[in-house]
Amino acid sequence: MSFIEVSAVLDALNENYQDTWEQTRFSAFIQALSNGSKLKNSTEILKFPWDTEVVKEIVSAEDLEKRKQQLFGFISGSENLKEFNPLIQS
Repeated sequence: MSFIEVSAVLDALNENYQDTWEQTRFSAFIQALSNGSKLKNSTEILKFPWDTEVVKEIVSAEDLEKRKQQLFGFISGSENLKEFNPLIQS
């Protein structure tokens, strides 16, 4: 199994996990409403980590270029590779 396939499998498992908990929360929400609760949405019952919005990092053009150079150096196997893996010997 390749790295891409492993990543896809883990993403699917995580999505299945989230779906299961979303169903549980929705079921609890419907039961609470049927018992006369004044809840407005299901997130008032349970809050999950994926309910919060992720703040995206804004990268400047200079930082992006620096990261590209680091990546290309890493891929090409240059001497900078020693920074990332101390087990590599010259």
